[in-house]
Amino acid sequence: MMKEDVFDFIRAAILRILAEEDNAAPVIEEKTPLMSKGGIISSLMLVELMLALEEYCTDHNIRFVWVHDSIMSEKNSPYHTVGTLVEYICSLPALGQEE
Repeated sequence: MMKEDVFDFIRAAILRILAEEDNAAPVIEEKTPLMSKGGIISSLMLVELMLALEEYCTDHNIRFVWVHDSIMSEKNSPYHTVGTLVEYICSLPALGQEE
């Protein structure tokens, strides 16, 4: 899976979610904070984003994992920035290649 494709999908999904909530559309880059200090989305919006990503991953034959022991700590969370979320999605195994 191409990192640029995942980024484009996440950016479009965030913009759609923000538009539904009548929030201004910020410039979204890899360094844009999601849930960390200065984050652009709420916890409810994160759930909407994760639902969209689950569908995206299914469509691309990727095993989507909402949470995992290794990412549950604040330090390792993929939800800090758009870039960390992109990296996390790109690291997921294909269906049938689960750990």
